[in-house]
Amino acid sequence: MRKHKGFVYAAAGLAVVAATSWSNVSSAQENGVDQTLSMPPPPPPPGLEGSRSETKDTLLGTGLFLLAVSYLPAVSVAASSTVAADQHLYAPLAGPWIDLAQRPACNPPQNCESEQTNRALLETSGILQGVGAFLTLVGLLTSDDDDATMRPPPKPVHEAKANPVHVTPAQFGSAGYGVAAFGKF
Repeated sequence: MRKHKGFVYAAAGLAVVAATSWSNVSSAQENGVDQTLSMPPPPPPPGLEGSRSETKDTLLGTGLFLLAVSYLPAVSVAASSTVAADQHLYAPLAGPWIDLAQRPACNPPQNCESEQTNRALLETSGILQGVGAFLTLVGLLTSDDDDATMRPPPKPVHEAKANPVHVTPAQFGSAGYGVAAFGKF
């Protein structure tokens, strides 16, 4: 019996699906009783309310995060390095570029791979600090007062365009009863 339990549940589920998809007239419609429930149209999508301040917060947060993630390691390198050019890393934004310009050249007997890595890290730090500062500045200059001028006019909701959903009692199979919903979804 346990082997057939899954088959019985699958057959019952299939019967319910078949009964609901093949019945196109309910008993309430046969009696002439219209039990239509007209659903109101969905609310219009939210306008730009709050999106300006969310954008401002996102810009500020992202900008400050990028600035911190790129500047704090540069300060750590400046504090621990013995190279004189690395002392410029204390200056945010310009420090990596000044350091890059004043770094000593790599001579072939030395390990130039590590110097190339250092130069790539300086360039990455300079770019990230610049992008972080730019995003922070844009976030600070974005005002919440522009919210009313950026909001589009509300769209009128027409009752005639709403697709009603009809809910009626229905019979499923020979002894099953329930509720059926139909309309344009």
